[in-house]
Amino acid sequence: MFHNIPKCFCLPFCINYLGSVSCQFSGQELVDYLAEKLQLEYAVTTNLEDKAGYARTFGTITFTNTGMYDITDNSWEIYFCSIRLFEPETLWDFPLQGKELGTSKLAVYHINGCLHKISPMAGFTGFPSGVAVVADYVTSDWQSSRTDVSPNWYVEAGSQTVARTILSTAGQSLDFVTDFDTPEQWKRRDFDEYNPYTAQDRYDRNADVSDMGSAQHLIMPTPNDVLYISSELVDLSAGGWLVVSNAASTNNAAKFLSGKSMNVHDETIFHCDQSK
Repeated sequence: MFHNIPKCFCLPFCINYLGSVSCQFSGQELVDYLAEKLQLEYAVTTNLEDKAGYARTFGTITFTNTGMYDITDNSWEIYFCSIRLFEPETLWDFPLQGKELGTSKLAVYHINGCLHKISPMAGFTGFPSGVAVVADYVTSDWQSSRTDVSPNWYVEAGSQTVARTILSTAGQSLDFVTDFDTPEQWKRRDFDEYNPYTAQDRYDRNADVSDMGSAQHLIMPTPNDVLYISSELVDLSAGGWLVVSNAASTNNAAKFLSGKSMNVHDETIFHCDQSK
């Protein structure tokens, strides 16, 4: 049964060696395979180590080929957004020069704004099936929460391919970002007094909050147009009022006011006229 084998021209050149299958994917099939099978894990190790006198974040990006085929084609490029500049000592002045991530033989480049690129260097041996490739990184400033990392990283392999989002980074859940569960991860300086609130912390901080009951005065939404015909206090429940609304954002307020003996019309102004 071969119905699950990718439809690629390189299929005859797949070689099984000691349980690992090497296949010369290229082009769009390479992009599709990496988008589906490449598992990314983004981890922050510490924010508390400065570099050259500046605040820095140190961490790792782990790439794991979860598919059954070894990937040896190095024509791919991975793009991602980072609000912190990667490898700032190099990329601040030379954004397109590239800087190796640790000793991974993977280089990171700063394209523009938040956009960065990771691509293989000479000597990179690819993504063997089931093997984790770990790349150490340094960024500017701090990454003190999971939401400092952006999702939806994507891969391409030249202008003739259609870029695809790497599934392990897709969506807003940030599942590929590891937990921030140590002070070195959530603190920005060694004298930072912040610690995440526990359930007990939240309970203690709100223990003296008492129920104040119903509001003494109800708040009336701001109308688009009001005609005042008297300087006396207005009794909205007295009847004879016309509430006009044609916007979804004010319909609930109009329905509430209609329960106070008012008439509601679907028009464009809020007109109050006691003479009617």
